[in-house]
Amino acid sequence: MMAMGCQRFVVTLIDAKLGKQEERDWDQDKVMQNIGWLKHMNARGYDVWIRPSGEHNLIVLGGLSAAQLQALNEREYLPAVVIETGTGQYQAWLKLSNVPVVDNLRYQVKQEVFKDFERAGIKATDRADGRLAGFTNQQVQLSGGATPICVAQVVGR
Repeated sequence: MMAMGCQRFVVTLIDAKLGKQEERDWDQDKVMQNIGWLKHMNARGYDVWIRPSGEHNLIVLGGLSAAQLQALNEREYLPAVVIETGTGQYQAWLKLSNVPVVDNLRYQVKQEVFKDFERAGIKATDRADGRLAGFTNQQVQLSGGATPICVAQVVGR
């Protein structure tokens, strides 16, 4: 969360089976104070998602492969945060500037990134939020019925 440079976050819990969801708008300290409760809810079958709250300077691209992540870097879209959401599947948070960017401009930039990706034959999901590292991804099942844990990747800058 620190690499994202945000003060507040919307944490969304989604029941993977029923689709029921709950949202909390918390500062970074409150997120950290509630890790135990979030882990409990994750163990009960809830996915844990996060996005910046209020004005911010980030966009997230999901559904990326390692090759697509490399293509991001080659196009000089350097992620602030990369989360491995399952084996060989990634989400990348891109920081657009050092100051908050209004919603309309963030959306336009995201569309331009997608156009660049489409020209390169890359597909990505257009979600506003990403998975929180350290929690299982209930949408993916590994052999034996286990669910993968979302892992933050080291990003060199």
